[in-house]
Amino acid sequence: MAGIVTQGQLWTGPGTHPDPFVLREWQRVTGLPAGVLPAGGTVGNVTCHAGVCRVGDIVLVLASRPPAPGLCRGAGLLVNLPGTWGCDSVPSIGRFDLWRNGAYGIYRRPDGGFVVQTDRGVRGARPWVMRPGGAGLPNLPLAQAE
Repeated sequence: MAGIVTQGQLWTGPGTHPDPFVLREWQRVTGLPAGVLPAGGTVGNVTCHAGVCRVGDIVLVLASRPPAPGLCRGAGLLVNLPGTWGCDSVPSIGRFDLWRNGAYGIYRRPDGGFVVQTDRGVRGARPWVMRPGGAGLPNLPLAQAE
């Protein structure tokens, strides 16, 4: 699931039915009303068409189709949720990056660049934080005594 905050509103995608738990938490943290990214059209400064949304030079790919010609032109960052392709010489975040690092936060710097933070980078690698792809309980050592 992806969220874009622009002009005082949180826009989410893909699809028209975002995960209710994630949406509730995002709204709680941001304090913003939420809407769904359009399949085609513009909301605020976000333009979407055929499963691809663009916010300035950030390209957000929500659908697993091959890229349209010219999609990568002028892109400064590609966020590709299906992660099946990329753009030459454009930094990208794909599904395996999300798997390894957890959630990403991308913020625009005043000079036009990006600040990219990851959940794993902020929390750190701690024994109680599962490794990427881990399932069940974290691999903690047994207690020495009861």
